[in-house]
Amino acid sequence: MSKLDIINEVANKTGITKTKAGIAVETVLESLKRALAHGEHVELRGLSVHNVRPRRVRAGSTLPAMPKLPYKSNLNQEKLRRAVAEVAAEESRRAN
Repeated sequence: MSKLDIINEVANKTGITKTKAGIAVETVLESLKRALAHGEHVELRGLSVHNVRPRRVRAGSTLPAMPKLPYKSNLNQEKLRRAVAEVAAEESRRAN
């Protein structure tokens, strides 16, 4: 069920406009969010209980840095730059 479904249900049950029902539903949800943000306990009898609890701190895993691998190109740097420039120019022409 989405927020829109709740708004439609409120509008149908109460006979108010969807705009006013939307304002009412949004007000209720904002109140719930604000209460939870302030660490308050929220209990909707027969539906749900919400409260915010601090989580335990977990140690993150950091991966070791990858070692630099020796790499030798068959192309020299100037040939490589020209090849990249040609590909970029060709893609630019295709885009236009």
